[in-house]
Amino acid sequence: MDKPADAAPGASDPVTPGSGIVSLPAPERVVEGDPVFTTWEISEIPAATGFWSGTPGAHRMARDRRTWEQFLLLEGEIELTPEGGATVRHGAGAVVTIPAGFTGIWRTLSPVRKYDVTLAL
Repeated sequence: MDKPADAAPGASDPVTPGSGIVSLPAPERVVEGDPVFTTWEISEIPAATGFWSGTPGAHRMARDRRTWEQFLLLEGEIELTPEGGATVRHGAGAVVTIPAGFTGIWRTLSPVRKYDVTLAL
């Protein structure tokens, strides 16, 4: 089903019904700002899929060695900085892979919405 590109997830959105699950990163992971995350899960087995949104801010990420994620950035802009690596900026339309075992900084530069697939390897 087509929907306007600027449509926000929520009760009027048939793809991501309801208000979603709001969460915050652990305080010790916050690098800057007050990031807030909202998740709309579509399925959990065998892969977790769904929509996710985040507000500007930065936090530390630490994926375990068995968790892999790939997502399509629907709107917004982020920077990912792997520990000991170079910062890479991603904008709307980018397909991004976060490999199993990734550690680094996720910085949300503008409000983000993504469709993601997460696998437990």
